[in-house]
Amino acid sequence: MPTSTATTEAMTAGPTTTGTGVTTDDTSTGTTGPDPAECGDGVVQPGEACDDGNLIPDDACNHLCELAGCGDGVVQAGEECDAGGDNGPGQACLADCKSNVCGDGDQGPGEGCDDGNLDDGDACTGQCALASCGDGIVQDGEACDDGNDVDTDECTGTCTTAVCGDAIVQAGETCDEGNANSDAGGCTAACQTASCGDGLLHAGVEQCDAGPNNGPNQACLGSCLNNVCGDGDQGPGEACDDGANNGDDKQCHADCELDVCGDGLDGPNETCDDGNVLGLDGCSATCHAELMCGNKLYKCGNGLDDDGDGKIDLDDPECTTPCDEDEESFQTTLPGQNLDCKSDCYWDSDSGVGNDQCEWQLKCDMQNPGADIGCGFDPNAKMCTPKVPPQCLDVCVPLAPNGCDCFGCCLVGDQYVYLNSNPDCSLGNLAACNSCTFFPQCSNACEPEQCELCFGQDVDDLPPECGGMPTCEPGVTPCADTSECGPLEFCQTGCCVPIMPQ
Repeated sequence: MPTSTATTEAMTAGPTTTGTGVTTDDTSTGTTGPDPAECGDGVVQPGEACDDGNLIPDDACNHLCELAGCGDGVVQAGEECDAGGDNGPGQACLADCKSNVCGDGDQGPGEGCDDGNLDDGDACTGQCALASCGDGIVQDGEACDDGNDVDTDECTGTCTTAVCGDAIVQAGETCDEGNANSDAGGCTAACQTASCGDGLLHAGVEQCDAGPNNGPNQACLGSCLNNVCGDGDQGPGEACDDGANNGDDKQCHADCELDVCGDGLDGPNETCDDGNVLGLDGCSATCHAELMCGNKLYKCGNGLDDDGDGKIDLDDPECTTPCDEDEESFQTTLPGQNLDCKSDCYWDSDSGVGNDQCEWQLKCDMQNPGADIGCGFDPNAKMCTPKVPPQCLDVCVPLAPNGCDCFGCCLVGDQYVYLNSNPDCSLGNLAACNSCTFFPQCSNACEPEQCELCFGQDVDDLPPECGGMPTCEPGVTPCADTSECGPLEFCQTGCCVPIMPQ
C-alpha cells in the first residue's frame, strides 16, 4: 500500500498512538514506527484480501481477512452448507454450497440412488432408495407391496396379489398346489382339500360324489362309493339288498330282486318254484310242493294255505300227514274215516282193516273218544277187545308219530286226545278234543330225553342238549321240514317218513 506524505510526517514526528490506544515511543526502544499489522484492525495489510475491522467469520470478509466464498469452509449468507475442501459430488455439501438432498440428481451420503425426482413409481423411490418388493411402494411390475415379505397375507413376498393357484396356502384355503390344483385332484380348483361329500369326484379315490345327495338308498353312498347290488344298501333300481345274504335261495336274490313265486328260483318261503303260478303240476300256485297221497291231492299236501293261518300243509300242526283233508283241526275228514266206529290203522290214510288188520271199536272206549262223531261210549257194545295182530304191528307202528298209538290216540302235552274227535279239536284248542284210551302195545313211544320230537312239537321244543337236531330211528333222516326229505317222503315229528299210501 503506498504511504502518503501526511503519514510519513506523522511517523517521523515523534510518539504515536496505536489503534489500541497504546503510545509507542521510539526513544524507549531506540526506534519508532507503526504497530504490527493484525487481521481485523480495519487496515488491509499485506497478505490480507480484506479487513473489515472485525473477526466475524461469516460476513463478506471473514475472520482470516479473506473474502467470503463457497468452499471456504464457512457457511455464509446464501449458502446452505460449506465443507470447504469436502464440498462436491456425492458429498453432503455440493460444490455450490447447496445441501445434497434426495431428488437433486446427485447421490449423496445415505442415499441408495437419486434420479433427480421424488417419484415413488420408478426405480428410485421418493426417499432415494432403490425400489424393491417389500418397500411398501407399488412399483412397475408389482401387483401390490404391503411392506413385508410374508407370503400368507393378501400380498405375497413377491409382491403379487394372493390368489388360489399361486401354490401358497392363504387364509381361507386348506391347500394350494398351484397348477396341480384340480377338481379331480386332492386339492380342488377352489383350494380346498378334496373330501367325500364336496360334490367333486376325486379321481382314483372316490367312485362318485353327489354332495348332499350322498347317503343311504342313494346312487352314491355316504362313503363316496357307488351303490351296487350286494352292498347291503337298497339303492335306486334295486328291489332289495341284503348284502352278503343275497342269493338265489334267499328272499333277496343275487340280482337284488325280491323272490316271487314263479321266478324259477326257490326262495326261503318256497319249497319249489317251477317258473309258473299254476297248480296240479307238482308245484302249487304259491310255490309249495304238492305231495300226492296215492293218486290224490289233499288239502294237507296241495301246497296251499287252506285255512288261512299263514301255515301251509305240514307246517300246519293240524296236518297229520299229506293224506289229510283238513288243515283246521286234527280231524282228517277223509271219506269213511272211522265212520263205522271201527278204528283201524289211523296213519295209513284209508279206512278199513283189510291191509293192516288193526281194529278198535270206539264205542268200547270208556274215555268216549267218538262222542262227537256218532261213536260215543256204549257199555253194551260188543267185540270190545282191540285187535293188534303182528300184521297190525308191522304195518301201523312204523307209521305212527312219536307219542301216538295205532288208532289215532296221541299224547299232546300232558293229555291224551283222539285226533278225529271233532272239527274244533286242534293244537290251539285241546279243550275241544275228546280223551281216548292209549294202547301202548301198538304205539310209537316218544322219548324226549333221547331228543325225539313228540306229536304236536317242533324242533324248538327239543331240550337244549339236543342242539336243535331231532333223533330218528337208524337209517331215517332227521328233518326240520319236508323240504329236507326225499321224494315220496314228508317230515313227521322230526323224521323223514314215507307218504302212505304211495
